[in-house]
Amino acid sequence: PVVSQNSSYFDILTADYWGEHIRNPSSHKSYRPITTLTFRLNFELSQLDPYWYHVVNVVLNGIVSSLSVFTADIVFEKCSIPILISSLLFALHPIKTEAVSNITGRAEILMATFYFGGFLIFARNLRVWSSTETSSSYRNWFALTLTNCVGVYFIPFICTILSTISKEGGITLLMTCVAYDFLQTGHTVKDVFKALFRDNLAYLGEGSKIKIRRFFARSVYAAFLFCVIVAGSLYIRGGGDTPFHYDQNPAALHSDRTTRVLSILMVHTHYLGSLLFPTDLCCDWSGASIPLVINPLEDIRVLHIILFESFLLISITWALSRETSNLFTNDLERSWKRAIILGLLGFMVFPFLLSSNIIFVVGTMKVLGVHFLLHIIIGMILTFYVIKTRERNLAWSSNLSLWEAAYQINPHSGHVQYQYGYELALKSRFEEAVKVLKMAIKTQPEDTMARFVLGLSLLNLDKCEETDKLLNEGLWLLKATTETELKQGDLSKEKRNKIARDTSNFIGVMGMCQKDIAKKGTLLYEAVKTDPTNEYMVTVATNLAKQIEQGQQMIRKVSVDDP
Repeated sequence: PVVSQNSSYFDILTADYWGEHIRNPSSHKSYRPITTLTFRLNFELSQLDPYWYHVVNVVLNGIVSSLSVFTADIVFEKCSIPILISSLLFALHPIKTEAVSNITGRAEILMATFYFGGFLIFARNLRVWSSTETSSSYRNWFALTLTNCVGVYFIPFICTILSTISKEGGITLLMTCVAYDFLQTGHTVKDVFKALFRDNLAYLGEGSKIKIRRFFARSVYAAFLFCVIVAGSLYIRGGGDTPFHYDQNPAALHSDRTTRVLSILMVHTHYLGSLLFPTDLCCDWSGASIPLVINPLEDIRVLHIILFESFLLISITWALSRETSNLFTNDLERSWKRAIILGLLGFMVFPFLLSSNIIFVVGTMKVLGVHFLLHIIIGMILTFYVIKTRERNLAWSSNLSLWEAAYQINPHSGHVQYQYGYELALKSRFEEAVKVLKMAIKTQPEDTMARFVLGLSLLNLDKCEETDKLLNEGLWLLKATTETELKQGDLSKEKRNKIARDTSNFIGVMGMCQKDIAKKGTLLYEAVKTDPTNEYMVTVATNLAKQIEQGQQMIRKVSVDDP
């Protein structure tokens, strides 16, 4: 009525989304005067011709799609491929049809417009403000600080109000801003509380503590504004519950608590399925559209609930407890943290709260267009693929990078430990090699090659006492192995050759550790005698013999020149 009848514009402020007075007991309680105002303006220009209503929706969709590009630029930190992918997905995902083609879906588009706009203003001004606090290159520091203060504290608040009175989910913009602010601190939730209540945190540094306390102050301010908006909204609505019927939303209104909780959580997995695989799009999900979870022990969908909710809980816990104030471990870890805090929390969990049937009951089991702000998460998933593919290609670019990457993921494998230690030794990174190879021997004491490479690494670090102890222990193990297999009659030619090679290696390295030339020569001779096919020890022994011969020639020459 406030759109198509001769009513004043003031009536828009007192009516719900469907034209009822907002305080009427039968009111839907959806207070969206901004959206209603656009419908009124549409009616003034084109009466009830649906064409121009659709035109406005399409134009608004173009605006919000453009804003999504700038939002992706912040989320992905100017990484062009993920920005392009997520922006295209946001613009082209088929589920947006529900918000654009359905004229009443304009509420979703307007909410997203103010949501993205407020977030972009907050993020830009917060970054600029942080840089001006430590920079002396800005002459007009006061003006910049005032401008950024308005951009951080005032404009996002106004955008939150505009987004909220376009559609109720817009109130979570403040939460998204807090999530971004927390991400900028680079610390964990634990560090935040420590910095607030304890002063003896030298590892944080004074600059970090100041940054955390300013984040906390902004968060308290955001919480205060949130409460103000909620209080104002409740006052306008006049309190009271929305009069929904069981047939509208059986999941949220079922009498059995277990069925109610599991069915609501199951609908959440349905949202995710529609987002990732949009094959079940429908213009209406009210009533018993989705079967309830009546028998949890017999319903396979309970497993989907457990997997999905566990993923959310573990991911968010990891991101909030992962410190990134120093150099990031790698690009993948950095992207995961940004994706979880901004993607899952900022643009998925928070905007979804009011439509989730957790805080409030909504008028349908599955809300149309609720995914409007969620498409960015798909871009983030693809970003993980891009970054991980690049990371894996870089890993395969050299043996060292390959086994280093393997060691980071699987540090408990004896084979991985040996290969990584071996590659480190080849690059003369002996201290690191020793640390890794000691783990390899602890994991697999019978790994003779790891023991041999460890001995060489210790030799290069001039730790010959440790080398002798290590290799004598290895010779004892070889002797014990030989005796055991002789008793079992299982000492094949191949095994005998391997034992000979290992024994030759151990004796040779022990010889290389000797400072006395005679002892060194004796042990190298024994190493070659034990395994004449050991080319490495033959080369070492030959080089020693040449050095001795060159020394003897020099002695003879000196003797002839000076009789």
